[in-house]
Amino acid sequence: MEKNKKKTKEIVIIILVIIWGLIFLINYLNYSNSKPLILALTKTHEYKDGTIKEYISLGYIYRIYNLSNYQNEELVPIWKAKKQFENSNGLPVTHKDYNVPENENHADKYKGLLYYYNDDRELIGTYQCINTVRDCDKAIGGNDIYNIYNSDPLTIRKENYIDTIHGRYAFIDDSKNQLAKPNTEDYDRIIYLFDIEKNELIAEYKDIKSSYQDEYTKKYVGDNYNYIVKNNDNKWGIIKVNEDGTIEETLPFEYESINYDQDTKYYIMKKDSKWYIYNLEVKDKVSFETEKIIYDVWINKNKTRYIKVGSINENTGKTDFEIYRLDGEIFLNDKNINYIYEKENFILYQDNNSSKLKIINYAKDILEEYDIYFANLESSENTHPSFEIKEEYGYLKIKVYKGQELKYDYETHSYKMK
Repeated sequence: MEKNKKKTKEIVIIILVIIWGLIFLINYLNYSNSKPLILALTKTHEYKDGTIKEYISLGYIYRIYNLSNYQNEELVPIWKAKKQFENSNGLPVTHKDYNVPENENHADKYKGLLYYYNDDRELIGTYQCINTVRDCDKAIGGNDIYNIYNSDPLTIRKENYIDTIHGRYAFIDDSKNQLAKPNTEDYDRIIYLFDIEKNELIAEYKDIKSSYQDEYTKKYVGDNYNYIVKNNDNKWGIIKVNEDGTIEETLPFEYESINYDQDTKYYIMKKDSKWYIYNLEVKDKVSFETEKIIYDVWINKNKTRYIKVGSINENTGKTDFEIYRLDGEIFLNDKNINYIYEKENFILYQDNNSSKLKIINYAKDILEEYDIYFANLESSENTHPSFEIKEEYGYLKIKVYKGQELKYDYETHSYKMK
């Protein structure tokens, strides 16, 4: 009897092994042909950029990875965990084990890696791109559909990146490869807030803007660690990054546009189709509301605050600019003014009604005026702008071109600013 029971047990085991082997063979063939497994439970894991589908069978799992930056299939033992692409906070997992080449010149980016150093130039961490092979970078300020920040064709400057925060955190632009150019309306940015020491992502945003710039390093360091960012609903807000990596919502994500003015430390805001100036320190508006775009805010030498607004001229298609005090009193609203350059003790503007370039003080006295020969300020490798301006050793240097084509010469003017 004992022998018969033992023999029966052995036969059952052999049959089960054969059945298991047949099922495994069928499933292996299915796996080889990218077909689902038989006698398998199906489970789908959803991520922001795709899915991982699992077919769980007798002791093994067939997985299909269908993510934007990873497509693969695998047949593995049931105890082997799936590849991790998101942390518990729903953000992608950063690369951990990779070679870090010696970066002798302490470059910000070297051989596709981002390098981060402390004040003593000691390496505190690196970042390897997640969404591209080597196209990620330390974040610089982006813009919105109004494109009002750093958009002046005569004084536009190269953007510097946003510096590390508390010596430990950094904003990274790890946008996917796209046909559109960066900082254009059609370009879809992916901005991560990165914990350098832990090599982990702690937040994700659609965009970030420049705010306070350090005068010595020329890097953007934030306004008391406050940063202008855009969420996934394409709304702008302001966050504050604390030393422990926690993030406070300084202003909710409900604005169509936010820009920072370094001279006044005010914010230029748009909400519900209304523009106004906002003082974050007192958390209140400090100007009247207007439907016209506010391009700048500044203080003159008498401590009076002014704003520059603009609206599209239906006849010319260009932006006509006006100047108001913060209380709404008009300072300059002549028609057909397509350029204004404001300083604390004078204003230079392009008056296309009289074809003049005028410099006035805040009493509206004309200090200087120069003839201009055409109105267009846009230029290219083959064309001149109407004029160019540059501050140099206390003087405003002005070139007025006699024609837009390169063959034309220019007149030079010099205005002592103080």
